[in-house]
Amino acid sequence: MALLQYTAKATAIALGLSTSMLSMSISQGLAEDVERDRCECKLAHKGAVSTLAGGVCVRTESSSCLMEWGAGSTSRVSEGNGLSQQDASTKVLEEFQRGNDLRIEIPALVPAADAASPAQRASLNLSRIPPAAYDTRGVPESFALLVGTALYRFARGPLNFLATALLRTQRAQFIVILRNDGFFKVEQFLVAGNTGCLIIEDQSQQSQPLRVFVKTPFAISGRC
Repeated sequence: MALLQYTAKATAIALGLSTSMLSMSISQGLAEDVERDRCECKLAHKGAVSTLAGGVCVRTESSSCLMEWGAGSTSRVSEGNGLSQQDASTKVLEEFQRGNDLRIEIPALVPAADAASPAQRASLNLSRIPPAAYDTRGVPESFALLVGTALYRFARGPLNFLATALLRTQRAQFIVILRNDGFFKVEQFLVAGNTGCLIIEDQSQQSQPLRVFVKTPFAISGRC
């Protein structure tokens, strides 16, 4: 499973990204149709760029800019509490389900290794499944887990209410903004999206704005 981790300080970690063919039912608009996906820092360290063919980039912008490809890294990062992708994804999955009756499952909607973690399955799902199929159970969960992994590093309070909104009470609206365009508020979080792109801003951290972007190969680089 692959990861390229890139910061504006020129830190990079690469592990090898593996992808597989989607089933014929969602064969239109495959990620392979996009030659190279592009992540670009827009707030902190503007202009820093990282690219990978057919991958999902999670970009965290606060005082610095962290770009992460894939979801299986065990290396600590220099942002927030420093948790690796693997550790942060495990902890946020527990937090998302704490004190409510949500049971978040990330199915392998495309071929994945038997040992793939939920976050690795989420990354593979979003790298291959086009927006027309975003109402498939497991796709909104994949977006939520990847964005939650990044948010958890900066969390100053609970995040379970965010999961409840995205995956239950405002699920239909969540799917609409991921397919098309729009935004809504969940407590201190501004949840925005456009085709193939999710953006969450924590507006409680005004002295050091925090924005997390989940960019799939189906997103328009200039809008994500």
